[in-house]
Amino acid sequence: MANAAERFIQSLADPLLDGDFETTLAAYETPVVLIRPHEDKRVFEREEFIEEMRVVRQAHLDRGLVAIRASQLSTRSYAPGLLMVDVCWHYLDARVRDLGRLYATYILRPRGDEDFRISVHISHNEIYERQRAA
Repeated sequence: MANAAERFIQSLADPLLDGDFETTLAAYETPVVLIRPHEDKRVFEREEFIEEMRVVRQAHLDRGLVAIRASQLSTRSYAPGLLMVDVCWHYLDARVRDLGRLYATYILRPRGDEDFRISVHISHNEIYERQRAA
């Protein structure tokens, strides 16, 4: 299941980079639980979630974002199928320089053999990276 989870995590990068928020939204259960250093939030409406993703994406595009890569730091299983995945997102510019490393933890619920939905998204430092760049 860890390999399937890794493929799932990797599949999140391109839709976000391309602004395909519908595909990004499909990866999440609703309501979406977002936990950040400055707030805990449940997002019930799809428009609100899309706006959250739009703001994050635009902040990084303004810094020269052209690619997103993920490296999976760890995967832990707590119940049949329930996974906690720690990820480092590498945001890269056209010269393949790091614009920032964003750390996140996702709690994934299985939706079949090779598919998952994110039930909790914990963003450890994304807001700090945006503020640092501003």
